Amino acid sequence: MRKDIVIAALLLAASGMAQAEVYKWVDANGRVVFSDQPPPGKKVDKVKVYPGGAQVARQAASAPAGAAPAAGQSAGGLDADVKALNERIEKHNRDVKAQNCKTAQANLAALDRPGSKPGREEMLKRAREEVQIWCGK
Repeated sequence: MRKDIVIAALLLAASGMAQAEVYKWVDANGRVVFSDQPPPGKKVDKVKVYPGGAQVARQAASAPAGAAPAAGQSAGGLDADVKALNERIEKHNRDVKAQNCKTAQANLAALDRPGSKPGREEMLKRAREEVQIWCGK
């Protein structure tokens, strides 16, 4: 999974960001970027962020304005649902990071074999950066 998708999931999971505006755009390298600060002179899309993520967004969208929680669903129950969803997101993000670490290490090992190919040093440098990002090594 790409790093920008992980960042997007973290942004959506962060309940503190609910009051902030989040912007999405494509950078010069074709990567999707999410930030609370739009870049100057770029076309950006505003992203709606709900505390608790997609589950709360669906409930908010389907509930009539000013409606009380559904039968059997207290405000505390919604908090428990949000907590459980956030825990699942955090576990998923840890799993993705571990998989990306393995992939980065395999890429570095494949490039770290003797031989001279055009652009090899640049690829090695990037592979080492990826290992540092995903594995912290």
